[in-house]
Amino acid sequence: MIAFPQVTPQNNSSPDKMDRDDILEPQVVEGMIAEGHTIVIFEDVVLKLDSWLHQHPGGRLAILHMVGRDATDEIKAYVKSVSVQFSNISPYPAWGH
Repeated sequence: MIAFPQVTPQNNSSPDKMDRDDILEPQVVEGMIAEGHTIVIFEDVVLKLDSWLHQHPGGRLAILHMVGRDATDEIKAYVKSVSVQFSNISPYPAWGH
């Protein structure tokens, strides 16, 4: 079973006619996943990551593991670790100076 944040449907848009700010019913999201879309939840927002799947720095399996799930904690942990990793890099490297 897929856990979704509680939402109040604003309309009955089909996935091909959705607006960026539409609130989706769980059945719509489940249908998108069943059609093969790569869907995760981040901070109560439904993200369709089809085009990002092959570009993700952690590999496609990191995303596929989270399809249909709330990935908020995982995404925040990754972004925080990357931020810490790059915090010691000077924004203006002194190449040969």
